Amino acid sequence: MIGSLLGYLAFALPHAIFHATHLEHFQTGDAIAQTILLFGAVLIPLLLLIPALRIRPTAGKPGKSPDTPAGSSPL
Repeated sequence: MIGSLLGYLAFALPHAIFHATHLEHFQTGDAIAQTILLFGAVLIPLLLLIPALRIRPTAGKPGKSPDTPAGSSPL
């Protein structure tokens, strides 16, 4: 999931910046709406990335396994 969010952000952020700097052909309301929506499309994956980075699997840590019942040894 993290890779997908980062991959999307690698596209969405430069895309939003490009369009935010090329607004001269839009009416004011259209320019505001486009900018809000494009940066919203950047903000949502950023907000989803925060909990995704906090959730770390415990695999690889000695003595901990999701299949091991509490209080028993993994071996």
